[in-house]
Amino acid sequence: MLNEESFTTGALILIQKLTPEERVIWILSDVLDYSFQEIGEILRKSEEACKKTAQRARQAITSLRRNNLYSEENMNVIRKFFELASAGDAEGLESMLAPGVELWSDGGGKVPVASTNVLADMKRIAKFIAGIWSAPFMKVDSVKQEFAAVNRTPGQVISRQNESGEWMLETVTSIEVVDGKIARIYSQRNPDKLKKLLV
Repeated sequence: MLNEESFTTGALILIQKLTPEERVIWILSDVLDYSFQEIGEILRKSEEACKKTAQRARQAITSLRRNNLYSEENMNVIRKFFELASAGDAEGLESMLAPGVELWSDGGGKVPVASTNVLADMKRIAKFIAGIWSAPFMKVDSVKQEFAAVNRTPGQVISRQNESGEWMLETVTSIEVVDGKIARIYSQRNPDKLKKLLV
């Protein structure tokens, strides 16, 4: 059944890891509430085959979510990661990245310092993050960095104080940690989406 949880940032990232067939069947059954008979007719597969594929997809998503819950252990990884980033230590950051790591950054075309493409090279990701987090504009009193749960996953929130003294959300980053390594980073800077992420 269609619901807000189905389309959180975290869920959208997780379903990218399903096979194309698993993704389609999961969306049709669990998000759009199609019956397996209807799905089978659409995909020209048996109802039983569609049920089995949906079950595999659910198990995969559940496993990924379980591995990436907001926990003190995962947050310690995140804290170390951003300490290295603030120090501009690209080599140290790279050592914390998992093979196949990806960086997703969404500025909505409205803010600077957001990658326009998904980065999937460990060295590029490490240099990109080290360059931003160690930059002088990140080390002023008007910038506040805090660790928080982002869609129930570990993350970091950056706020900036405007001229009137009000603190405004600037960047919300959620991070997927697998076996103590950073597997995926999603950095949201689009002002239209920021406030919806902190749940």
